[in-house]
Amino acid sequence: MRPIPISLKKEIEASRRLKKCWICGSPLVEINHTFQYSGRQISELFALSSLCKFHHTGKDGFHNKLETKERVELMCLENCDIGYLMIKYPKRDWQQLFKYLKNKYGDTTKSTIGKLCLSRTKI
Repeated sequence: MRPIPISLKKEIEASRRLKKCWICGSPLVEINHTFQYSGRQISELFALSSLCKFHHTGKDGFHNKLETKERVELMCLENCDIGYLMIKYPKRDWQQLFKYLKNKYGDTTKSTIGKLCLSRTKI
């Protein structure tokens, strides 16, 4: 795991979207680097998600279940500027990833998980 820079830690503390688990709402969270680029974790606020221990490293968590990982990725992409990603991280086709996840899972804002995430992520 890549350490989170001090300046980003301050942003995390000020951010309401990273206070509770995006899936179950637990206040005991671990900050997760959602995306990698060129073999390194992206350490920017948009690319971080907050998950409880179970949903981060548990049996059905981000690191062990593809569906959980993809749903968290989709929630992150829905809450960031794809144009910014395309300029800053041009080697990855962010629009294609977004379309693929959107077609596979639909609108996460209508799912139970998406509603929980949305209520916690809007700043």
